[in-house]
Amino acid sequence: MDKSGKRKRKSRHLMCSDCNQLLPDNWDGNKCSLCLQSPVSESHRNNTNQFIDWFKSVMLKAVDEYKAAPVPSLHRGSLNKDSDSDTQSSGEVVSNSSSSEPHTSQKEDFFLFPIEKMPRLVKEVCKVISPKESAQTSSDAQDFPFFSQKKALNFPVHPSVKSLIEQEWKNPGKKPESSKRFKLMFPFDNKDIEEWENPPKVDVSVARLSKRTTIPVEEAAIKDQMDRRAECALRRSYVSGASVCKPSLAAVSVSRSLKHWINSLEEDIDSGTSRDVLLDMLYPIKLAVDFLCDVSVDTLKLGARTMALSTTGRRALWLKAWAADSASKNSLISMPFEPGKLFGSALDKLIENL
Repeated sequence: MDKSGKRKRKSRHLMCSDCNQLLPDNWDGNKCSLCLQSPVSESHRNNTNQFIDWFKSVMLKAVDEYKAAPVPSLHRGSLNKDSDSDTQSSGEVVSNSSSSEPHTSQKEDFFLFPIEKMPRLVKEVCKVISPKESAQTSSDAQDFPFFSQKKALNFPVHPSVKSLIEQEWKNPGKKPESSKRFKLMFPFDNKDIEEWENPPKVDVSVARLSKRTTIPVEEAAIKDQMDRRAECALRRSYVSGASVCKPSLAAVSVSRSLKHWINSLEEDIDSGTSRDVLLDMLYPIKLAVDFLCDVSVDTLKLGARTMALSTTGRRALWLKAWAADSASKNSLISMPFEPGKLFGSALDKLIENL
């Protein structure tokens, strides 16, 4: 105690909790001014550095284990025996966004082709359909590897295929043909296709409201001629779309059977089956390939016909408000279809001659 009688305060000898520096006796807090000014204290900084070092070591170990692990084979087939260089040679990166999508039963049951093998497939197709162009591209890449630019791999479109499409576009309002050959090529049980084969009929209540009659008649309910043309084109467009489903349904069954036959043939070849048996197994395979070739042509023509018919319906819709005679409107509707414009160059020539 001092002379005044007051008890002398004892020094606390406080130290900074981070740097262990002595603090003044009257200091409020457990850290010095330098540690308080630092955005990250020394102890926290040390802990952070330790965590980063640990995280790096764990990640490096995981990467090393991944590289050492064997790559699982997801698909079987001749295309999968090739290296991944086929995918890289296309100059395009195949997106793996499908892995983030939910795995639906539809994808698991129907989709068989490994999408990462698409560049290889397109390359092999180009060698057959357009061998000169494919050989020229390969030669340029070998002779001038530093100057040649990588071209995107696309399926070739043969001129004869383009002519098939243009032939369907010449008469856009033409009704889809159902020839005897088409019926023989795609036989189905009526109970499987009768629900969607024909265009749906107008509901009785809607037909009565439109015509204001007791007995509804679809054809008589539409008075305007352009509306009737549009209705006719849309009905035919439905018929054409339904006709596309027939070869597509047949192709599903034939292609799956073809895959089964080829797998069986590979197994029999490996097991040393006799040549005569192998030749017999080739017969349905060749039939299936020929069938799929014809199916592709029928599907292409029906698809082009559907495009033309939908264009006819749109033409009638846009010409409805035009104050002109019906013959002129029908003439414009029946003009050949050209992609890009609803009426095309024929309308431009007609306007120039007016």
